[in-house]
Amino acid sequence: MPFLWPLELHAFLPKPAQDLLKKQDEKFQRDWAMVSKEFSHMRRTQYLHSWMLVNTRSFYYTSPRMEKRPHADRLAILPVADLFNHADVGCDSAFSSDSYQFLADRAYCAGEEVPICYGTHSNDFLLAEYGFVLAENRWDVVCLDEAILPRLSEDQKNALKDRGFLGKYSLDRETGGCFRTQVAVRMLCCTREQWEAFVDFEAGEEFAHRARRLLVEILETFVETIRRTLKDIGDLDVGQVCQRDLLVKRWSQIEITVVQTIQHLNSRGGSE
Repeated sequence: MPFLWPLELHAFLPKPAQDLLKKQDEKFQRDWAMVSKEFSHMRRTQYLHSWMLVNTRSFYYTSPRMEKRPHADRLAILPVADLFNHADVGCDSAFSSDSYQFLADRAYCAGEEVPICYGTHSNDFLLAEYGFVLAENRWDVVCLDEAILPRLSEDQKNALKDRGFLGKYSLDRETGGCFRTQVAVRMLCCTREQWEAFVDFEAGEEFAHRARRLLVEILETFVETIRRTLKDIGDLDVGQVCQRDLLVKRWSQIEITVVQTIQHLNSRGGSE
């Protein structure tokens, strides 16, 4: 898990993974401060091992008694069930106050692994929370904040913030950027009046071509950044090889998604 990696490698995580890692660290520091105060004999490494087991192997669970607890603390340890690995599609799970039930989603052959789905998580989330990424993940998205936010002026950022559209820009293999991304791109290439009309769903497609060209330009610049990052990771000599390989794998996935999106957007532009 990146939580246990050398600090030098943290800077090479994609932004969503970095953000999750920061929250993990803050939570662990709070928990350890409370525990170490009451149990002075406990070693930090001993507690960290147990803390990670609970955080990575527990299931969400709530009951009338547990409803009084914060949402994040409604956890249960389920022996045997914690052997399930994650897949983007897997067995259905459901719980009541009495039990947890797992129902196969299809027929499985003898010797075949039976997975569950931990949730509709991107590979950045899986990387930060569990220390792996999936080769095929229908829920994967690429965060474009690092590619878009530096292009915005403070006034533009304030306008986006006022309307609830600052940050969390993403794209997947199926679309040319989420609606939030489209809103930010139009902020960069339209007048304020035209942008307001788009946000309020009052504009047509008259500026779609202009926005598409700009998004392609942004993504092409992002590809250059990704390739520099991959080169920098290749030049590193810190941490374990498997840790650096995991970073390369994730950034390579991001590169593929961005390049495919560029090709898709360019083909749409050529057909008009």
